[in-house]
Amino acid sequence: HLLLTMVAADQKRYRDYAQSKLRGMVDSLVTSEPVVTRKPKGKGEEHKDKANESEKWGRGVLREIAIGSGMVPPFRAAGLNLATYGYAVGVFRWNEGLWGKKPMGEDGEEGKAEWEETQKGICPYIIEFPHPGRILLPPNERVVTLAIESASLYGWDFKAMYPELAHKVNKDRKVYEMIICTTPERLAIVVEGVLVEEKVNIYGFVPYVHGFSGRGGERSPVYPTGDGVNLSFGAAPEDMAVGLLDGAHDAIRALDETFTTKSHLAAIAPVLNILTTGSAEDLNT
Repeated sequence: HLLLTMVAADQKRYRDYAQSKLRGMVDSLVTSEPVVTRKPKGKGEEHKDKANESEKWGRGVLREIAIGSGMVPPFRAAGLNLATYGYAVGVFRWNEGLWGKKPMGEDGEEGKAEWEETQKGICPYIIEFPHPGRILLPPNERVVTLAIESASLYGWDFKAMYPELAHKVNKDRKVYEMIICTTPERLAIVVEGVLVEEKVNIYGFVPYVHGFSGRGGERSPVYPTGDGVNLSFGAAPEDMAVGLLDGAHDAIRALDETFTTKSHLAAIAPVLNILTTGSAEDLNT
């Protein structure tokens, strides 16, 4: 239900005036400088110093993520999704290509020291807030236990993201449909309907988070279930995902039509209309 609601919401053509106001609001609310607060775990200066160091580390990581995680700042994307759709989904990824592997072999000790020194300036974390219509999560779970993500990738892009699976894709310029299914125990990748990889989830948790805007609520205590029994299991996801523009579509359309009419009248006002009951040649005399 939530996935269909997100797709339907994306197909609505919100008016430019309303969208510009919405984006301006998001830009003013989403700060460019992350704020991280860590309370000391105990009393004393030692615990305060550790808390301060954690805050510095958190700000540095979030700043790097905001700059390098994508073409659109991730936290701005989250704010815009919450404002537009009333729902946002975030995903945590580990940039294996940037982090690299610890060197082994005869010169392992020397290479290990160089590798560890290089890692000090690397931020291998990626946080993204993709369109919520691409990711399906249990809507009533705060800590999700299942995630299904769909995406379309060119072959060359898939090889860059999953180099160990490059042999599964043989055309660089072809667009492949990919589905990633994640549970706390397992992770599976399906490409073009074929299971190409299934492995243990090394994180031990589902690296997705989600949240509603808080503008929705349970509309009815009963919902049809299809078998003739009407039961409510809480607020339906389509009732929880309520954006700022939902409910104002008619007013926006009426305002837009008013602006269009005024613009048309202003455009034709300077034009002199000459009417005659005779022939067109009378206008030339």
